[in-house]
Amino acid sequence: MVAKPAVSVQRNEALEESSRQVRQCLESHNQSQLRKLLGTLHIADLADIFEDLPLVSREQFIKEASDFLDADFLLNVNESYCQQVIEQLGFEHFRASLKTLPNEDIFTLIEAFDEPTQESFLKLLPSVRQKSVRLFLAYPESSVGRYMSVDFLQFSEKDTVQKVREAVRNDPNLPENFSEVFIVNRVHHPVGVVFLKDLLNAPDDAPLTNYMENDILPLSVSASKEEASALFSKYRSVRVPVVSSQGTIVGILRSDNILDVVFDENSERILDVGGMPSDADDSFWRGCWGRLRWIAVTVLNASLSPLVIHAFNDVTEHISSLTSLLPLVASIGGVVGIQSVSVIVKEFAEGNLRAKHFWRPICREVSMGLVNGFIIGIIVGCAAAAWLGEPTVGFVLCLAMFASMTWAAFVGTALPILSARIGFDSSLCSGPIVTTLTDVSGFALFLALAKVILM
Repeated sequence: MVAKPAVSVQRNEALEESSRQVRQCLESHNQSQLRKLLGTLHIADLADIFEDLPLVSREQFIKEASDFLDADFLLNVNESYCQQVIEQLGFEHFRASLKTLPNEDIFTLIEAFDEPTQESFLKLLPSVRQKSVRLFLAYPESSVGRYMSVDFLQFSEKDTVQKVREAVRNDPNLPENFSEVFIVNRVHHPVGVVFLKDLLNAPDDAPLTNYMENDILPLSVSASKEEASALFSKYRSVRVPVVSSQGTIVGILRSDNILDVVFDENSERILDVGGMPSDADDSFWRGCWGRLRWIAVTVLNASLSPLVIHAFNDVTEHISSLTSLLPLVASIGGVVGIQSVSVIVKEFAEGNLRAKHFWRPICREVSMGLVNGFIIGIIVGCAAAAWLGEPTVGFVLCLAMFASMTWAAFVGTALPILSARIGFDSSLCSGPIVTTLTDVSGFALFLALAKVILM
């Protein structure tokens, strides 16, 4: 399904007004006015309005506006709403509109469904297109192959400008939108790209290689979407060829394809940092399990912290004011740790971290932890000393804040980097894991310092 980023306030207000009018038409059973209104709406807005309707109104909407509910509409609505539309209208309703979609859009539509539903959709397609879409489904879930477009033009190194012009004039299967053609060698490896604008005034007999740019950066069809987004970001590419394991061109990745990649990737990382499952549309029980794992980590944190405090019972009993200051040390450490994690996850997402440079972000974040710990430690320590009337307790708190924030900065930076080095997703080591480490170590640091200095 198509991801839906935020839109402007004005656009939302217009959408709400259109939604109100649609509801009125449904309530009054004014089908002619409803159809007239729907004809003025963008398909993405139509999908949003449909999703906001209550169940009974959605059923009425499907019945009275079925002509507007084509395969493109299904692309723009959530999977669960798709199921309702399909169940009410049947698969055959989408045969004609499905054939007009590019292969990659068909794949985007059906990949979220179970195998029986996928097969029902595939049966609506001609056998050649069925084969192409099945090829998409064979690629790994997070690979470039799932996002690439197969609608592109390729020509041989030996071809001339005239060959391109003839193809543009006579080929009935031209891509819907294209501004370039790829040049391949005799084994179909991409060697360059020629932009159509450069051929407008070129002689017919001129070789295409005269106008070819050869600074292309092929991507493997099995490359991850993170690799793809990093390449586009670093080299400011507009389109790149996608090649098979043998190096032959099998598709292209354009900037509009990569927008979906980047949006999906960023959404997943935002959820991962919080220890949340990446798929917000999961079933109820899968959603519960996805959250339960990280709640368990938090329970572990809550279990370890009392054990640490209990180990220093002699300190807290001797100086009762320490207990009230413990949450302050732990919470500050957790915030610093998450800040460092967020920086590192962003660096990984943008492809800015290389193995030999891992020490740089660690030194930078630890240095920031040192400086901020020193400043915050002095401020909080002085405030605690004035509040409690115990300067030595304030001094201990100052040292604990300094040590805790420095340690949290190191953990929040080093843990994601270490996990990436051993093959784990760096974002999954953030959130609850980092806060667990920083909370428990914060308690231990504060109480250990208090025991050494105050007793």
